[in-house]
Formats: sequence, C-alpha cells, structure tokens
Amino acid sequence: MNRQTFHRQRGAVLFVALVMLLLITLAAVAGMRGMQLEGRMTGNRLEQHRLMSAAESALREGEGRLRSSTRALDNCTAGTTPCFTAPATTYATDFSKSNLYAGLDGSTRLLRSARWYLRYIANNCKGGAGGSGNSYLSKGQVGCTYYYEVNAQAYKGTAGGKACGADALCLRSTFGLVIP
Repeated sequence: MNRQTFHRQRGAVLFVALVMLLLITLAAVAGMRGMQLEGRMTGNRLEQHRLMSAAESALREGEGRLRSSTRALDNCTAGTTPCFTAPATTYATDFSKSNLYAGLDGSTRLLRSARWYLRYIANNCKGGAGGSGNSYLSKGQVGCTYYYEVNAQAYKGTAGGKACGADALCLRSTFGLVIP
C-alpha cells in the first residue's frame, strides 16, 4: 500500500462511525415512540374493558331487579322499587334519576362507577276484564307481559352521571316481564 492511499482514508472512518451512531440513535428513538404508542393503546383498551364490564354489570342488575318483580312496575313517583322513570318514547338517555350500581346483594363494588334506570315500553295482555291493555299497567294482571327498557352507563370518576359518549359508556337492553 502506498502512502497516497493511506492519507486519503484518514478521516473516513470517523465520518462513517458518526453516521452509523446517528442512524442507531434514530432507530432507538423511533422504537421508544412505538413502545409509548403501544402502551397508550393497551391502557385505553384496558380502560374500555373496565367500562364495558361495569356497564354490563349495571345492565344485569337492572334486569335482575326486573326479573325478581312479581308485578308490573310503577312510575318512580309512587315511591316503589324497582320502578320505571318514564315511558320510552325517545331514544335519548337521562341518567339524572338513575340508580347507582350496588349489585343484587347491595354491597358489590366495581372498578368504575356505574348507574342504571328503567323505562316502560309497552305491555301485551291476553284479555281479561278492565278494558285495554294499558289499564293493567300497575295491576300486574295475570297473563300480561310488560316490556321495559334497561339503560346502564359506566364512567371513570364519581360524578352523578355523565352524557353518553367519550367519557361514559352506555348500554341498553329490552326486558319482558311476564306475569304468569
């Protein structure tokens, strides 16, 4: 090897090493950002799962309270429990008069706050004295099926209820209470 070739290569190793170090640093930063994004996604998925479980539990509590009833429910203004808050005439939800989840045993606690309430839909009666099916609403007439809407929501925090959306997960089901 002659001296001329040796002098031309003198600064190239340092330059290549610095470029390689820069590339490795960029790859490490990109990897850390990816891990941070995955961590956030996992945290959001876990929170969504907790909210779904809490809302599902509240929904099942409302259905369980209906299932244990032996008569048609009264409007909540009558002071009986369980009761329905209003007729289900719109699709809108209103958790202002909802029940805080306590489980059917009255003492179960969840990782997230949950509430539920009932609304009256309609009934289907198989006849009997007294006129139309609506006259049986609060009588629990034998042979009638009363349909109720069960609304439930779960949210993080201790507020008295939130609007359904990004901050509160809401579920709804329909339940038929049969008076045999």
